[in-house]
Amino acid sequence: KQWYQRRVRGEDGNAKYNKPDCLRKDLTLMSDALKELGYATHLVGKWHLGYAGPDCLPCRRGFDTSYGFLGSQLHYFSHFIGIYPNNGYVDFYKCHRDDNAKDGMVFETLEKEQGIFSNILYTERIQNLTDTHDPEMPLFIFLSMQSIHYPYEIMSEFMPKCDNFITDDVCMMQGMLNALDFMMNEVIEIFKEAGLWDNTLLIYASDNGAPEETYHSNYPLSGYKKSLFEGAIRTPSFLYSSNDDILPRRGSTDCYVHITDWYTTLVGLAGYRKTDNMGSLDGIDQSDYLFKNQNSSCPRTEFLVHIDPVKKVAGYIKDKHKLITGYDKNKVPIDDKLCEGLATYPLNISGVDLHNFLLYDILTDPSETLDISDDNPGVVEDLKKSMLLYLNEETELQCTWPADDDSCPNEIVKFVVPWVYLDTGESIEYS
Repeated sequence: KQWYQRRVRGEDGNAKYNKPDCLRKDLTLMSDALKELGYATHLVGKWHLGYAGPDCLPCRRGFDTSYGFLGSQLHYFSHFIGIYPNNGYVDFYKCHRDDNAKDGMVFETLEKEQGIFSNILYTERIQNLTDTHDPEMPLFIFLSMQSIHYPYEIMSEFMPKCDNFITDDVCMMQGMLNALDFMMNEVIEIFKEAGLWDNTLLIYASDNGAPEETYHSNYPLSGYKKSLFEGAIRTPSFLYSSNDDILPRRGSTDCYVHITDWYTTLVGLAGYRKTDNMGSLDGIDQSDYLFKNQNSSCPRTEFLVHIDPVKKVAGYIKDKHKLITGYDKNKVPIDDKLCEGLATYPLNISGVDLHNFLLYDILTDPSETLDISDDNPGVVEDLKKSMLLYLNEETELQCTWPADDDSCPNEIVKFVVPWVYLDTGESIEYS
């Protein structure tokens, strides 16, 4: 077994600006699979999977069109990159597939949209896509929302009265959530007006819990983004359709759905039966349980939470138990160092703390308040063995890839654009 993220890319964290980072081209993405099945496929919002070369971009990875930004921490009005706010580097673009174009697509940076709140632009894009969509063709839209991510910016009409909140920061977060709710309502109305809503499956999913800042909370769950506790990894999600033929199941479930399960479940539901040349997939097809047989048992009963060979922390969940290693009794990593520079860390036995364990019953104690490891040594040993199956002597974690001196954006080309053909090393020139 291999940890799923390491099978896709070897760098720590997400794709970075100015780095030759790219998803492996031999992977079949959900957009690829659905495109092969005849779907119209569109991305709106955040990509964050690399942009060094044309082959890295959404319009070369199964999407007919893409509109939004390629990196992260984008300012909502200026569309400047959050980590370089004073350089005026713009990360806003659109592209569409074109087999007759040089790169198999047409890519365009967007300037006139500067000053417009990005949620409004995304809503207008959804309107355009539904207006021009052939209703006889199946449709997949991945709306990868920017809200409510940092930097925290909002239109004044969405701000509540801050007198009712503990701090202005909490008030701002509520304003951003208001804007997100307003946009989602607008998108639903757009689908209804286009006559698409009654034949649509809506899936809402969040990627992680709130970060560790004074005005954020994952209560009653403990921990924050980037930790291994429930506040970081247990996130809200729901499926909805007004059509009982599409989604006959109603109510809630206590079964586990891992993020890797979305791929296998949704392409399986659409009828895609091919396998990747990755070998066996990490995700489990939960389409029968979620959409058909309400009385079936939970398809997934265990999964790896994470292995971090830098901090030497790891986690594994099996049935009602969750094992975490490398943290002290106060839930602080014992070896709390950062992954920096060009250092590499092998995913072998040396990358896991095998002496400090926490064990929780997350069914009855989702807040992870009571460590029961001392009373359940057999459970600790069982989950430890399962977790260690994911170690791989041949896999290394690299903290960061070196920046490319010719990369974009830069002082001459102030846009986030691809700059090199990765197969040949040939540079892409901009005038």
